[in-house]
Amino acid sequence: MDDITLFEDDNLGGIIRFKIAKADDVESIDDAIDGAITTEITLKANCRWYEVYATLGTIGYAEPTEDTNSGTVYKRNISAFSPKDTIEKTKIFNEMRNGKFIVDYTDSNKLRKIIGSIEEPVRFKYSLNTKSNIPELAGYNISFFGDGTHPAYVYDI
Repeated sequence: MDDITLFEDDNLGGIIRFKIAKADDVESIDDAIDGAITTEITLKANCRWYEVYATLGTIGYAEPTEDTNSGTVYKRNISAFSPKDTIEKTKIFNEMRNGKFIVDYTDSNKLRKIIGSIEEPVRFKYSLNTKSNIPELAGYNISFFGDGTHPAYVYDI
């Protein structure tokens, strides 16, 4: 154990970008060392990461813990607002519903993390809200969520 010292740099909230891969498309993820994955995640042939656009200032990650008889559970959840209701988004979101994913995100402090794994993927859900007033934004609240046995790992490659 070490001292917890005063942090003297910027400490910005929010996530600036994230992308996802289908858990079934991931070939391998090397074991984390001291909470960090230091090698590239390997995808299967002809598979790729998918960029997810969401409105800046709406993307956040929370990881509360819950103590159970089996140990600590990390309740992972990245949520965001995806603007505009379109046929294309509805189709994509319906395809993603109940899918299993791994999320790669970069926060506003340039820290990159991986949420989920092959063994403990996160799932996807969404809800449409058109709002009731013209100045309000219509679109989708989206979330990737799931329980895990460890905190999200730093992705340090």
